[in-house]
Amino acid sequence: CCVPLVNVSLSTITYDDSRAKSCGTWTPKPAETGYASVISSLEGKTAAAPVWWILVHQISKGVTQASIASLPCRPDLRQLRFEVQHTRINNPALAQILQDFTHDCYALALYQWKRRDEGKNLDEAVLPGIEWLGSKAFLNGAGYYDVLQSKTPRSDFPWKPRRDDGFANTGQGGYPACKEWWSDSQVGLEKRIMAQVEPGMWFRLSAALKLMGKETSEYKEAVIRRLVSPENLTTSQGGHVYAGYGGNADFTLMNSVGRLASLGGMSLGSLAAFPAFDAMRQAL
Repeated sequence: CCVPLVNVSLSTITYDDSRAKSCGTWTPKPAETGYASVISSLEGKTAAAPVWWILVHQISKGVTQASIASLPCRPDLRQLRFEVQHTRINNPALAQILQDFTHDCYALALYQWKRRDEGKNLDEAVLPGIEWLGSKAFLNGAGYYDVLQSKTPRSDFPWKPRRDDGFANTGQGGYPACKEWWSDSQVGLEKRIMAQVEPGMWFRLSAALKLMGKETSEYKEAVIRRLVSPENLTTSQGGHVYAGYGGNADFTLMNSVGRLASLGGMSLGSLAAFPAFDAMRQAL
């Protein structure tokens, strides 16, 4: 029983992922790891094992499988959090469109909301929701994304006379309402942002949060909100996030020089202006 008599064929070895699927976890197959060359090649030789080794292997396999099946599913939330935090919007064109959406839609909607609210709303379910581009308060509320429009034509949205009347028809597309621009099922920004996330991460996130009793819409909104946050876009676009007025709010060398020159000019101008103001004040 100690003589290697039973041939072992690597081609018949399979990875049992049934438990991984039920728990919503993912483990790379041996061929997909750095040990692929070691596992898949024995230089033309055939491996053999003694009868006692095969017997012990079968018994240990049964005990191991029974133990694994009895373990409760525990989602690896730290790994999922790490993946979400390190997911980036790598397409600079999409980042530019998000910047346009911020200027044309979100900034105006937030201003209108603040003007109407005047600091009266204390609802904790509403206040955090208005802090990001896809706010449900702006998407579903009247007078926000339903009436605000893109100020430049968008090639993904065809020209509509009733909607775009008053804008120049340049032949480069229409001027979608902000709600349509964000929520369109085919070319909306929400769908395009979701496409930036690896499909496997959506699967793992869905399986993990389903075990926790969370709704699909909750984690999808959380991931999208993370992707379009100023912090994430700053990292994704090399330190640049939503541009400021005239695109000159970033702390670049030329903008810094311009600010210093402006400060110097105002200082020189004040040397002549302040005595005149003082003389006027004394005369009054």
